[in-house]
Amino acid sequence: AMPGFLLEKNVELMTRHGVLSRGEMLARHEIHLENYSKHIRIEAATFVDMIQSLLLNAVSAYSGVLCRTILDKRQALPGDSCRLETALASSVSQLGELLLERCTALKTALDTMNGSFSGQQQVDYCHDVLIPKMDALRQTVDHLETLIPPSVWPVPTYRELLFSV
Repeated sequence: AMPGFLLEKNVELMTRHGVLSRGEMLARHEIHLENYSKHIRIEAATFVDMIQSLLLNAVSAYSGVLCRTILDKRQALPGDSCRLETALASSVSQLGELLLERCTALKTALDTMNGSFSGQQQVDYCHDVLIPKMDALRQTVDHLETLIPPSVWPVPTYRELLFSV
């Protein structure tokens, strides 16, 4: 919507009625662009930090628990296939690798954002690069949240947020 703010018909309307001058509209537009990209960058950096400091450790810990369970179960019950534990361990492990890969991609995209971009270029970069990477990462986190028990998951789950009030 921000490009529409500076359409000539809108600038003319605001200046004709004395609401804002052209310079004020340009300044407000630039501030809105900076605020948008700043908020997206903060969200992305916070997301990366949460993944690196909390979720990767939880995924690794739970994967280790499942693997030890498989070994213990095979020792106690040599004929048991351990299909449940093996499938769950495999899923958690694969999603953990995907989580790391997508987190690294988001961090790289965040770190390589060109500081000399104009306000509109920053917004476009956030919209076209950062947000899709954040969405992909969120999908992985959402899937892992359904596989890892709340006792191991270090942040509130959607279920806890919705039904704990």
